[in-house]
Amino acid sequence: MRAQPHSALAGGTIEAPDWPELEAMQSDVFMQSAVHHDPRRLLQLYQPLGGVSQSASPAQHLSIAQPLPHRGTWHLAFKNSPDPSPPPPPPLGQGHHIETHGQANAVESKTMDQDTRPLASLSLTHVYYDPDDSLSFLCAWLALLPQALCIVYATLIWSTREVEIALMFAGQLGCEAINFALKRLIKEERPRRIHGKGYGMPSSHAQFVAYWSVFLVLFLLVRHRPSSARRHHRPYSLVERVVVSIAALGIAAAVAWSRIYLNYHTEKQVMVGCLAGTVCAIGWFLVTAIARDFGLLAWGLQTPIARLFRFRDLVVEEDPCQAGWDKWEERRVEADQQKTK
Repeated sequence: MRAQPHSALAGGTIEAPDWPELEAMQSDVFMQSAVHHDPRRLLQLYQPLGGVSQSASPAQHLSIAQPLPHRGTWHLAFKNSPDPSPPPPPPLGQGHHIETHGQANAVESKTMDQDTRPLASLSLTHVYYDPDDSLSFLCAWLALLPQALCIVYATLIWSTREVEIALMFAGQLGCEAINFALKRLIKEERPRRIHGKGYGMPSSHAQFVAYWSVFLVLFLLVRHRPSSARRHHRPYSLVERVVVSIAALGIAAAVAWSRIYLNYHTEKQVMVGCLAGTVCAIGWFLVTAIARDFGLLAWGLQTPIARLFRFRDLVVEEDPCQAGWDKWEERRVEADQQKTK
């Protein structure tokens, strides 16, 4: 005969008619679980090798082909058992047990050899997305942009030693601290508790990219005044800087929208995050402008620690990449002139 087990998970009953036949089975069986698991996947994974018999054995045995993938206790019991309800699961960390209850109400447990301690994921880079949705996959990559920007910040600061980039990154960290405080002050939950940890108001991703894009736009269009005294290359035109600014704002908007698409935040949480990031960017830009106007930045660059790390303030008037290229071209021309002599 063919057994028809079922599993009561998440408040419902799921039939599993594809359970393999058990030898010498005298009655149907049912399955109950101490942990949430897809019963259909369970039935596909486990192939009973032995049978259950009505012998006088003090216990009835059932063997499986491979160990269970999750910790917990899975119980197999006869419906005609005097006490069909399974015993409570063992404490976590004691491994898996397969138990069968017969008419004699005897129980036998077998501890699996597999180490079943649960693993945790690094939430900093852990993103849930729909694998069947290509747009969801793209949004998952967009969610990693803040981490990538932090790497870009650190790389540019170390390679250029530009104080403007260091100040921008300092404001970025301050913006994150404000987001941390706002979330614990407002205490608004995310739309789906299964996605993400902590509170959802305001969206930290939206606030991060809003600050980054707005501060970059203010720098390119307001503060950056490149010198035209270049021998080989012209400075970036206003049109080119506007194009870069629009691209930065577009990227920030895409990241903010991805948080809604992935169900990590509501529209309101994302909008408040964008507003908070914009306010932080404008406020910090004004603070740095005042520091420049009153000579505080120039004084700070003369301090021993600033000189030790060789901080400088050139990016306002020149592009470091083009400035380096100009210097290389000058050396190349001088070398060619010496060869011709």
